[in-house]
Amino acid sequence: MTPTSTVPWRNWGRTVESTPTESVFPTTTAEIARIVQRAADSGTSLKTVGAGHSFSSCATTDGIQLSLDNLTGVKALTPVYGPDGEPEGADVTLWAGTRLRDAGPLLWELGLRPCTPHVCFPRSFRSTLTTSL
Repeated sequence: MTPTSTVPWRNWGRTVESTPTESVFPTTTAEIARIVQRAADSGTSLKTVGAGHSFSSCATTDGIQLSLDNLTGVKALTPVYGPDGEPEGADVTLWAGTRLRDAGPLLWELGLRPCTPHVCFPRSFRSTLTTSL
């Protein structure tokens, strides 16, 4: 079952705040699908939220706020081979709630080297994509 909350949400700088009617913290993609369907059926707005590192109000809502914090870690790993057939690395898919600061250690545990110096920030991949658009 998805835990819920009605606590006000603030970004890390405390410059943006909202009070969603419901905040949900799903642990599976099936739960996300049910939450999205419920919002659509009831005409309720729904927004996802990452680590709250955006200065904009992109994660604020008076509807349902969906946190991806419980969907973290490595989802898939596909080896990448060079023209000579030797391993060159891997394409790694991380769950959307994974914090950038956690990506480096996850990749290191797999014997891979992080490809970005930004792995020390606590932002999530979802918030990185949102604030980059």
